[in-house]
Amino acid sequence: MAWYILWGVAGFTVAVAAVIGVYILLQGNERLVMRFSERTPLACADIDEHQATLFLSIPIENEGRQDGIVMDAFGRLLLPKEQYDQAKIVLKLDKEDALRTDDYLPAFFIEPGKKTTLRMTFLITTDGDIRSALRQLPDVTVDIYCHISGRTKPRIYKTALMIPLEEFRACAWAKGDA
Repeated sequence: MAWYILWGVAGFTVAVAAVIGVYILLQGNERLVMRFSERTPLACADIDEHQATLFLSIPIENEGRQDGIVMDAFGRLLLPKEQYDQAKIVLKLDKEDALRTDDYLPAFFIEPGKKTTLRMTFLITTDGDIRSALRQLPDVTVDIYCHISGRTKPRIYKTALMIPLEEFRACAWAKGDA
């Protein structure tokens, strides 16, 4: 009789574990995706004789069924000085609704089915004429690294964005340049 009770308890425990396992599997994971097709064109925030501040906005969406966490994000400019040496370009990423001046991107959540926007800012400086330097920039590729997490273990999401030279040239004519 004791064996029947033990087998019953063991069977019940296995059944409960199976139900919990199926429930966990059905919960899904986060899936964060950058929407480059929805990004804004490069725009000029400020420009003077030797310096320009340009920016663009990139939506990031959680297509998953769990909260996603962006713990860190940064961009790496792929523009060697052998290809372009007329200006120094510094790149930073911010959450668009929480712009900062200290080059720090605090972690943030993205709920399932929701979007937020990252702002990519370029600070371009030169000893010569900034407008001339902008007109001579080639197509620029930026690798974007995001340290993301959710229900799954933390991982690095890497993607590349190519900004065509036409967008830099359009900024060279911005703010009243004749």
